[in-house]
Amino acid sequence: MDRVVRLSFLLALIYLSPSSAAYYPRGRSCSRLISSDLSVTDHWRSFVISAPMAAVIVYEVLREAHEDQKRELKQIQERENKEMKAQQTKISIESNRTVLGDRKLKNKAERDRRIRELNDYNTKRFIDQRKAQAQRNERQIQELCRRHDEEEQGVVTGVNRERDELIHSYQEELLASKRTTVI
Repeated sequence: MDRVVRLSFLLALIYLSPSSAAYYPRGRSCSRLISSDLSVTDHWRSFVISAPMAAVIVYEVLREAHEDQKRELKQIQERENKEMKAQQTKISIESNRTVLGDRKLKNKAERDRRIRELNDYNTKRFIDQRKAQAQRNERQIQELCRRHDEEEQGVVTGVNRERDELIHSYQEELLASKRTTVI
């Protein structure tokens, strides 16, 4: 606000006061000072207004992309689990069919014993497969969340770095536009 007051005061002195022509000539240096002062102020004002909104928009877009990636990963994992269970069911049915079709097994008791053994073996193997799949899914989710955190942190640091650079350049422009008097 102080900058706007100073600028309006400068404009008033230049254009409204006829006696100020000797002190503030309407030549190139004065117009250059005014235009640089206006451009710095306008640039800074537009940055102050637009930068937070842009950062929020970038962050929201990133969040939406991350949610989409999580949803896709969950769908892939559900499909893999469904396929694994279908494969396990198929293996179980085939092993029962193999035992029932085995001509070496003479009586029903031997067949039932063999079916129980295969079912126990298959059950143990299937449980191990499901545990391994669950661990793999959990690792994938953790890796995705870790990558998302890194990306979000990168966006935040990038926005902060850009803001700091613009503040620094604004301060440099302010210092460059100040009139200095050497005695």
